[in-house]
Amino acid sequence: IWLISPSLATLPKKFVEKLPEEQVSNEFSDELIEDIVDELYEGENLNNLLLLDDCIRDISRSKVLSKIFLNRRHCCHNDNEDGIGGLSIIVTNQKFSLLPLEFRNALSDVIIFRSSNKSEINRVKDELLFDLDSETQEKLLIYCWSEPYSFLYVKVNNPLESKYYKKFDRIIFEGG
Repeated sequence: IWLISPSLATLPKKFVEKLPEEQVSNEFSDELIEDIVDELYEGENLNNLLLLDDCIRDISRSKVLSKIFLNRRHCCHNDNEDGIGGLSIIVTNQKFSLLPLEFRNALSDVIIFRSSNKSEINRVKDELLFDLDSETQEKLLIYCWSEPYSFLYVKVNNPLESKYYKKFDRIIFEGG
């Protein structure tokens, strides 16, 4: 696990202290991303996680992250080593639409907490809930956001019957 967060001071110390110091940074840079990927490639073929917390502006300006997002399952696999190495990326940010479209299109899983921003909600409906009619979209969001700290979880590439979740509980639609 590699953690990059300009908000390190606000994260639970119990979590951050469990990571090796050299795998935690409070500054995002393309050079750091390249160094991480190179190190992962040179090491054992393992599953790896890059956690980008609260650095959406830096992500938007990155010159190398697009290649890594689009090639994440292969960029850490070394053919000269046994096993299969891959890279998962988690991005946390306050606004879905601030993540550049090319990255949003590469997402396999998305968690959306309640929003009161109409344009943000419309973007979520258009990009994630496109396979539902507008009435079902509205009902789904109301249902998923009906409790404090609840969220809509979307497995973007799944078929309808296994795509939508309230928290981690699968939503079953009428007739499905």
